[in-house]
Amino acid sequence: MEAWYAAAPVYYDDGFAGVDLDDGHRAAIVWIVPISRSEAQFVSANGWREFENELIKYDPDLLDLHRDELPLGGR
Repeated sequence: MEAWYAAAPVYYDDGFAGVDLDDGHRAAIVWIVPISRSEAQFVSANGWREFENELIKYDPDLLDLHRDELPLGGR
């Protein structure tokens, strides 16, 4: 794993997606997930939405730092 993916914290309730700050602004809470070089190249070529579709399709354990890469070849 050599790149980072900023994702919504899907394991938590929707209310955890952000926090209201004292100055009236809202800060997003993001989950920083390590991804492989080929996954990062896929994102660069196809965009974040398509990568998120692949995450939904394969449902990898993003908490596992030793997980296998997503099988994104041939695209």
